[in-house]
Amino acid sequence: MIGAKPIRLGVVGGGEAATKAITALMDSPNVDLIAVACYPHELSGLVDTSGRAESYEELLGRDDIDTIYIATPNDTHVPLAIRAIQCDKNVLIEKPMGLSYKDVSRLCDYEDKRVFIAIAFKKRFGSAVGIMKDIAVAAARRLKIQFHWTIPMPLASNWRCDPRMSGGGVTVDLGSHILDLLEYLLGSIAEIEAEMEMVEGSTCVDASSHINLHFASGAVGRVNLGWRENILCQRLTFSSDMTDVTLERIGPKCDLLRGEAFGKRIERTFSPDEEYRKLVHALSRRSENGERSIPTLRDGLRNHQLIEAVYKSALERRTVCVL
Repeated sequence: MIGAKPIRLGVVGGGEAATKAITALMDSPNVDLIAVACYPHELSGLVDTSGRAESYEELLGRDDIDTIYIATPNDTHVPLAIRAIQCDKNVLIEKPMGLSYKDVSRLCDYEDKRVFIAIAFKKRFGSAVGIMKDIAVAAARRLKIQFHWTIPMPLASNWRCDPRMSGGGVTVDLGSHILDLLEYLLGSIAEIEAEMEMVEGSTCVDASSHINLHFASGAVGRVNLGWRENILCQRLTFSSDMTDVTLERIGPKCDLLRGEAFGKRIERTFSPDEEYRKLVHALSRRSENGERSIPTLRDGLRNHQLIEAVYKSALERRTVCVL
């Protein structure tokens, strides 16, 4: 277990997720980045030769590393995590936790180890989330949610388009974050209805996903996800009879929260980099204060239950209960 001391971090993977995390954590007092295991051409300019490990086994064998951040394709998450736990390392796994609920369930055999198993649902830690959570609690069953998130379409050669490596399409890629965030803000999702459009030539990789959510609290939501050519959009709206607030990504380093809630005008900007920093800060203080916001293995399993319900609803064209 770790206390308030900085996490001594080893990273495996050098793609987009690792790049964003390392960039955001460079100046964090809560983490010491010890070494990275990735391909030679990855993370150039971010990690010099002295900070590179020749293999994953080298990372696991180092006594100056206590936590492994796994930022590799989804099909490798669980086996890499198991190997790290066997070497008495804490693990922080990039979302989604694995390929499927069944795949992630293999980690349950390691829950009693003297290490933590966490998942990088970083959106829980955005600085605007506390405000949105207060609004959600106050509005309760009257609340309506709209979430729109689109990013450029991955190349056909990208592992995200290979279901054997990704486990699905845009619902896995983006929906895993959003489903976790919305349950964190609003409580349990009770029912899911979904429609999908598949990537051309594929029967199991979705390029767009439209999801209706019914929460146990009575709140309702609509989530629209898409891989679109050169289109970037990330916007979350909370509305009720006394609330109309939107959190929107307006630049690579800027989120804007604006609107009106219960008679008060809100307009504030936040840095998305804060999400990674606050996640790591919570992990560094985990044993000290029992931080409840840290996403655990149970959250990862629940997330896969929701993802699989989305695909089931779209395939069978019916409402799926997830309580």
